[in-house]
Amino acid sequence: MKIKEVMNNVVTIKKTSNLSEVLKLMEEKKTNFLIVVDQENKFIWWIDIISLTQIIIPDYLQYHKVAAHFVTDNIFKETILEVKEKKITKFIRKSTKVITKDTSTMEAAIIVTEWNQSAIPVLDEDKKPIWMFTRSSLRKLLAIEF
Repeated sequence: MKIKEVMNNVVTIKKTSNLSEVLKLMEEKKTNFLIVVDQENKFIWWIDIISLTQIIIPDYLQYHKVAAHFVTDNIFKETILEVKEKKITKFIRKSTKVITKDTSTMEAAIIVTEWNQSAIPVLDEDKKPIWMFTRSSLRKLLAIEF
């Protein structure tokens, strides 16, 4: 099976965008992942709903998760409002593996499992994003073999 047979469409956003724009686009496109591109539409990094949520959780809760039990929904909402205009450069996934359309399905599966990376950007020869290899891509691969 060719890797392109299990790919998901890619949704891109410019690096100058803010959190509000990211969340709006994710909702419109029904996706948990966005590829961040520069002015030439070349890959810079990717962001996902987990990295966005991590920036919303206050630092004092990152290290004292038991305290989250005492935090109200209003505090969560206030925190979101505080960061909504932050540029997405604050949400970078620093350790990102990428693949090409010629990457083997086994290599993609290994990246998902070993790097614990829920999505892998697929780039063309000009470093422009063409697809996303996601956990659902992996599920499709596994299901075909049965």
